[in-house]
Amino acid sequence: MEVTQAIMESRGFKFSDIVRATAYFRNIHDVSSFNAWFQRERVSPFSFVAVESTICRDELLFEIELDAVS
Repeated sequence: MEVTQAIMESRGFKFSDIVRATAYFRNIHDVSSFNAWFQRERVSPFSFVAVESTICRDELLFEIELDAVS
């Protein structure tokens, strides 16, 4: 999420600008880690669809695809 945040900020967006998000998890049980990040970083959670998928690289817990508008 740090990388996602840096990319978004470099384009003038913040998490509150997200209008659609799909998170692809190698193991759907890792959604709890994703949700814990929101609490730890004090970021207001955005709505997202969680999908269990094998598209992630082995070293990642998840990949995220999102659209943001300001």
